[in-house]
Amino acid sequence: MTGQTPLTPLAPPTTPTTPTPLHRLDEMTREELAAEAPGSVLVLPIGAVEQHGPHLALGTDTLLARTVAERAAERAGADGVPVVLAPALPYGHSEHHVFPGAGAASLSADTLAAVLRDLLSALHRSGFRRFLLVNGHGGNDETARMVSKTAVLGLPVAVGTVNYWQAGPATEPAPEGADVPGHAGWWETSLVLAVRPELVRPDRAATELPGPRGLFSYEAVPGLNLQRHGEWQRSGGTTDPAAGADAAAGARILGERVAGVADALRRFHELTAEPTTEPTAAPTEEGTPAR
Repeated sequence: MTGQTPLTPLAPPTTPTTPTPLHRLDEMTREELAAEAPGSVLVLPIGAVEQHGPHLALGTDTLLARTVAERAAERAGADGVPVVLAPALPYGHSEHHVFPGAGAASLSADTLAAVLRDLLSALHRSGFRRFLLVNGHGGNDETARMVSKTAVLGLPVAVGTVNYWQAGPATEPAPEGADVPGHAGWWETSLVLAVRPELVRPDRAATELPGPRGLFSYEAVPGLNLQRHGEWQRSGGTTDPAAGADAAAGARILGERVAGVADALRRFHELTAEPTTEPTAAPTEEGTPAR
């Protein structure tokens, strides 16, 4: 296994750039798409429909992925990055949240991978060559990364993935006992309060964990990934209490995540601006391409 060396954030442009308008895929005509697709980055937010405790909506991950992707695309566009924003994919891999009363609408990992591959293939045939998947749900991470690695083997495209919660600096102090980012706890509740406060039911939010802390929520030994059957249900479906969640803190966290994803989008554009070419066959000993 090889590690990845993080790239330093892009410096602000030193020369004036021409802002580019944000195009929304579902609002474009076919002629507009044909004109914009070859040079644009297609941004696809990926979310989930699953339980988020007794106080947050099932679509929390989709809401936050869509919000961050849209604001990051607008910010990158102001720096001249051509972006087409696709409608968010609302369903993800949430099998771990499928238990009685949880209300998860889940895709299997194989189905999610097939959906993503089909979308990339169809959109490539429509003219797009570059794709950035903005992921809003931890259960999608491995699948999205796998699709990004395999799609480029068969298509002349560039594909990137970014988990919005990992993008950008994390400077907002968290209260004691809070897991960051966690699930349906202080962090996510603060974000939803900043974006759609009417979707938070504060009177139902737990002030303490409804069950024992899940083994999935921490590393008992660095590098150890530990999963156990029924762990999400046993732990009550959350990682930490929502106590102390605050809209102002959520707005600051959101601003950092938007800035981080915008940086990722600018860097992706910079690194993939050259057209991707079809792979050529290896030459034979006689110097002609192998057939």
